[in-house]
Amino acid sequence: MSVAIHFAQVSKVYALGSKHRISTALNRLRPAQPATNAPKREFRALDNVSFEVSQGEVIGLIGANGAGKSTILKLMAGITRPTSGQVEMRGRVGSLIELGAGFHPELSGRENVFLNGQLMGMSRKQIGERYDQIVEFAELQSFMDTPVKYYSSGMYARLGFAVAAHMDPGILLVDEVLSVGDASFQRKSLERMLALVRSGKTVVFVSHNLYAVEHVCNNVIWIEHGRIRSKGRARDIVKEYLTFDENKLLGEQIRNPHYNDDLGIDEVQLLNCEGKSVSEFLTGDDIEVVIQYTTTEPLNGARFSVGIVDGRGLLFEARMLMDGHSVDISTGTGTLACRFQNVPLTPGVYAVGGEIWGPNGYDVILPWTEWTRFRIINLNTHLSSFTEDHSVSHLHLNAPVLVQYQWNL
Repeated sequence: MSVAIHFAQVSKVYALGSKHRISTALNRLRPAQPATNAPKREFRALDNVSFEVSQGEVIGLIGANGAGKSTILKLMAGITRPTSGQVEMRGRVGSLIELGAGFHPELSGRENVFLNGQLMGMSRKQIGERYDQIVEFAELQSFMDTPVKYYSSGMYARLGFAVAAHMDPGILLVDEVLSVGDASFQRKSLERMLALVRSGKTVVFVSHNLYAVEHVCNNVIWIEHGRIRSKGRARDIVKEYLTFDENKLLGEQIRNPHYNDDLGIDEVQLLNCEGKSVSEFLTGDDIEVVIQYTTTEPLNGARFSVGIVDGRGLLFEARMLMDGHSVDISTGTGTLACRFQNVPLTPGVYAVGGEIWGPNGYDVILPWTEWTRFRIINLNTHLSSFTEDHSVSHLHLNAPVLVQYQWNL
């Protein structure tokens, strides 16, 4: 299979703190200043990066913000040049990098479609043949004769995507464009992307949406600090990246403001069904939360709440204010345990948190805080609803509570 994109030992270095042209021009009018020996500060956005993309391949670039993904796309698009190394693009290149970058605010949507299309290398005839499809896709039929300066940011981006998505390039560069518009437009954008993929285009796709990356791309390159950390089959690299991200999250220390003048949380442990203190569980396992506390004054009728949370908020909890339980606390150190049974969570990292209320729930003794974290590492094999070939990113990034089900077909 022939090669569409060739990167050979490519590095890109930016000078930090360099003066703008206006500042430089003004400085010429000032008296000469003594030369300084301050070293030049540089930022190495890419460092000796090499890879190839075959004709018709769809490759994803993933990594943290500032890793160098967009720099790679800009080098491919010819927006910037490498400091060293060679970038070779074999085919007409279309870019969905900065949507609507060529729009003029005073021109109408119709005029900007033709202007933007020509900036992307399309002829007026080609734009005219696709104009109705572009407008229908953008869902802006009533606004095409309105200057785009009156468009909302969503309308502006949708029109930019619609123009870019109806080009006919041999190589398509895509940077975080599937977050355009509302949920329904995002689904339509993903479907359009998949249609381009099925048509045999060579696609380089940058996104933090790992679900989209896993399902659109054949292979993935993980970029970290301007270098290739890993590359391979999309599913494998996405799983490796998610595991790394989860390990980093688990390793972060949770601040420990679990004290007031009279009561404090000293330690929170998570026990498995064998009574061992662990930080990893399987879907469907029991999780026992053991809370060790210290108090300087006796407290009768305290009400504890213990809950499981993720980045979207509280998933479920045990709440004494609701179930009628309370705890009489004596001076000194004590422990309290709460067991969650058959925890229905999909793989990912979660936190255990809680709060403590006074008698009858009239005042908060300790406000809600996160106490510790744990990870669900994989699915139990007895859960027949899932197979070994499940989508890695879907399990990690979508609905976190797993409910077993069975289809009647």
